[in-house]
Amino acid sequence: MHERICFHKHLANAFFIHRKMKQSILTLTLMLSFVLAPCAGLFEPASVRAQAMEELDEKELEARKEHDKFVKEMQTLLKAAQDSGFSQEDIRDITITRKGKTIVVWEFLEQEKLRREKEERRRFVPRDRYLSVRDISQEIQSQETRKLDALRQKMIFVGAEEQ
Repeated sequence: MHERICFHKHLANAFFIHRKMKQSILTLTLMLSFVLAPCAGLFEPASVRAQAMEELDEKELEARKEHDKFVKEMQTLLKAAQDSGFSQEDIRDITITRKGKTIVVWEFLEQEKLRREKEERRRFVPRDRYLSVRDISQEIQSQETRKLDALRQKMIFVGAEEQ
């Protein structure tokens, strides 16, 4: 009997401690939420990331425009050289200096053409690779038609042999 009372006594103490801890954790959480609530507007990571991506896209777009402009200038340079009567060998030897680097215009334009073709191949996805339900049903129907035609030819041939 004594053990039973002792057990209930310890159990009551555990519940009391648990309730007190629960209350203190709840009050601490509420206090922190009241303190940090006004500061919540200061930290908007999603908008910051979106803004950074926009800036990155703008920089990339600007760099691409500048590159395209440079390519057009090089094309007009080669066209002007051809129109003025330069030989193919002289045209292939034309060089310019850009940002401290010497560029052979002919080779640069050839590499640019290859890069654009590669980019176009990456961008272009042939639609023949993807089957739709309509494509599958048409294929099944055409197979059935071929099988029926072959069977009909076989029956006509067998019928002709019998007669």
